[in-house]
Amino acid sequence: MKVMLIYCKEGFNGYLPLGIAYIAAFLKKNRHTTKCIDTSIYSSLQEIKNIIDNEKSDVYGLSVMTPYFGLGMSLSHYIRRKYPSSKIIWGGPHATVRPKEILTSGNVDYVIPGEGEDIFNEVLNHYDNIGDVPGIAYLNSDDELIINSRKGFIEDLDSLPFPERSLFEINRYIKFNNENKLHILFSRGCPFSCTYCQPTLNRIFGKKVRYRSPENVIEEIKYLVGKYNVDNFSFNDDTLTVNRNKFMKFCDLLLTSGIKIQWRFNSRADTIDKEMMLTAVKSGASSVHIGVESGNDYIRETVYKKGIHRDQIISVFNTARKVGINAHAYFMVGAPDETISMVGDTANLIKRIKPEKMQLSKTIPLPGTYLYHVFKEMGLKAEAEASEYIYTKTLITWGTNKLTQLQKERLYQAILLEYSLSLKKAFLAVFSPPFKVAKILNFAYLLARVFLPFKIVNKLWLIFLTPFSSYNKNNQ
Repeated sequence: MKVMLIYCKEGFNGYLPLGIAYIAAFLKKNRHTTKCIDTSIYSSLQEIKNIIDNEKSDVYGLSVMTPYFGLGMSLSHYIRRKYPSSKIIWGGPHATVRPKEILTSGNVDYVIPGEGEDIFNEVLNHYDNIGDVPGIAYLNSDDELIINSRKGFIEDLDSLPFPERSLFEINRYIKFNNENKLHILFSRGCPFSCTYCQPTLNRIFGKKVRYRSPENVIEEIKYLVGKYNVDNFSFNDDTLTVNRNKFMKFCDLLLTSGIKIQWRFNSRADTIDKEMMLTAVKSGASSVHIGVESGNDYIRETVYKKGIHRDQIISVFNTARKVGINAHAYFMVGAPDETISMVGDTANLIKRIKPEKMQLSKTIPLPGTYLYHVFKEMGLKAEAEASEYIYTKTLITWGTNKLTQLQKERLYQAILLEYSLSLKKAFLAVFSPPFKVAKILNFAYLLARVFLPFKIVNKLWLIFLTPFSSYNKNNQ
């Protein structure tokens, strides 16, 4: 059976899609011929279609996130029209939360909600009776959604073969940003209840967090170092530090293995301590990425349900500086009930914790999440075009009950400005070519912030800059 797995994404960021790489490895182990496409590395839709035509397959599996629903549908329509006898199966986050929307399009035969390795393999083994496969979703003759109960999630993650990275243009991922880096996974699942992720994560991976053994992860690292000569790894686990014992054992094994690598990981302020950081640094960890999300307690605790206190956040960033590990922070702007003053709390917390790097996103209610329902219950916009769910989209289209669309965009730009530029640098930039009005405005803003609080400056700025609301975009 010939299978083509397609990861639907736009904008290459160096991330090798481990989800379909794991499925490809599982199918290869079970003697199925598999090809993989990461659409983000191609500059046009036609290039992707050409590859599809050159590698005609019996089954096409598409992994789709909500922002790329349109791309997934376009490719599915093309495959359905060109190869009507082939089966088209969707998986991934959007397929998990919106199976009926996908199936009623007429372009998709089946959906696999949640974890896919064993179910996809069963689909191929029962190609003539796919509707009987546990865990599969489809429409019956009355167009009713049927989701077969699954047998359960894969408990023994060590039993899975390593992701089949050889099916991708591997050097493009390794050399991205000249980091000589690959991504890796230790666990599946997250035990927390943050409204912007859950319950979608639980629906994909189950409520129980499952781990590979530290020995198995070390084995994969050794394999990748030997095969691809990489020396930098990024763990994509939602929170690598949930199980302290496994984390510490992994660090100890890495330290004694003699492997010299740098690695980074995601954590939370309440799941990591000084001893864990010290041990991680000794074994080669260069950075820890902490989800803070907001500097305002109400937004962080009540709206996002993050479950982390301000003093824990300040403490973990102080500890990271003391032990010598770079601490990066994730923040968001634009939650329901968020005001200018609350965004100011975020600006103040950023200045207090001084993250080595910061990723600022725009709050977006992804379908299937608790946050999506919060938006709907408040009468706020929740449904949108697929592309509007992209966190880094230039304009925020999600006006909320306390902030307009324009206010949220301005506040987002203000946070970036305060984080990335000092008053001194802003002053010097005014006199360095090329001349830009934005440079003068940046300096004026930061000068005003020396004397006035965030709320007042940004209220004045919103009045003054409304006719020039895009002034700062070309300067960031």
